[in-house]
Amino acid sequence: VDADPSLQITVDVEAKEVRYGDTTLSAFVPETARDALVHGRWDPIGELLEGADAVTATAGALAYMKA
Repeated sequence: VDADPSLQITVDVEAKEVRYGDTTLSAFVPETARDALVHGRWDPIGELLEGADAVTATAGALAYMKA
């Protein structure tokens, strides 16, 4: 973008891609977020459930969460 401010950049949430010029990059989008953006809805409980392992790991690493 610095080299060519007129460069068109496409963020394709449905395909999980970012495209510019001749370059296509894969993008990480959690499935629940992708579905919410593509279909115009958001499921915050689904997001939490999808990340339950990460939440448990983070909570386990906190000194004040240890019994």
